[in-house]
Amino acid sequence: MSRSTLLSDAIGEYQLHMEARGLEPRTIKNNLQPVRRGLTEWGNIQCGSITGQHIDRLFRKAQWGASTRNLYLGSLRGFFTWCRREGHIAKDFDPTSGWSAMRTPRRDRMRLDVGEFPGLLDACRHPRDRFVCALGLYTFLRGGEIASLRVADLDLSRFELTIWRHKTKEADILPVCQELAEEAERWLAWYRLDTNRIPLDPNWFLVPAKRPNRTRQNPLTHRIEVVPDELAPLRPERQMCHPYRAVQRALAILGYETAGEGEHTLRRSGARALFDTLREQGYDGALMRVSSFLGHKDTRITERYIGLSLERTKRNEQFGGKPMFARPEVADVIMLEGKG
Repeated sequence: MSRSTLLSDAIGEYQLHMEARGLEPRTIKNNLQPVRRGLTEWGNIQCGSITGQHIDRLFRKAQWGASTRNLYLGSLRGFFTWCRREGHIAKDFDPTSGWSAMRTPRRDRMRLDVGEFPGLLDACRHPRDRFVCALGLYTFLRGGEIASLRVADLDLSRFELTIWRHKTKEADILPVCQELAEEAERWLAWYRLDTNRIPLDPNWFLVPAKRPNRTRQNPLTHRIEVVPDELAPLRPERQMCHPYRAVQRALAILGYETAGEGEHTLRRSGARALFDTLREQGYDGALMRVSSFLGHKDTRITERYIGLSLERTKRNEQFGGKPMFARPEVADVIMLEGKG
């Protein structure tokens, strides 16, 4: 390949390369985000002319936060590694050389207490949003996994939910707990009523898209405004977009800040609540059990995800207000005093 390849052409080829590898659309979009930002900032220059100064200018102007900066730095390095392999830039040159990831302080992400689960569900204005939140709380699924569910995937006679984990490309069958079964019965009854279809088509999406909101012209400003229709009819053959917005709508009604929150908020909340419940019941394999629900291969990931350090927890439970070392028996103390 030629080092005179234009950046826009390289971006197009890189996208096709990632699609051929089977990467998820969201992953592809994230990987291309900083490169496309660079295209806007630098212009459609030749890949071989990109230098470290271009990278400096991009990060200086964008002023991304530490986490976003680290994510985009990794994405740029992936792009330039591919460029070197394809001959778009010199094999011994990396424009990101000298850059390193910033340390980001760990912070606890929002998690709802199990006692807040009913309030969150009641805050949902549309029955579909309520079931989306119920799935997040009681199955710990990611948003994309929820959106891709079909009616046939839910078997209430066996209390099972068949899922596809997009991230790990694996199928799984999750148990449907009593709380979720009750929510499912409630949702399916409304689904049948809304579509006037009994039984529901098994190929329909379990939580589908809705009809678009209505619009009207404001008589004062003459601007076209969206009129939210909370009970808008469903579109069963169309997949729901942006499940996180259903979560944000409910959180906003409860008075929570919604920026950055969504399906993972429910995923963390449900997983942590289950862990705490299993620990209180004395179950030693609590972390492993929660990991299996989340689809994690490493329990250390689960430990960080649900916001705890298991060893620290065990340490504090073992020694908080208790003797650290075994004390000698009273008789032994008296014997020692007599010898003295």
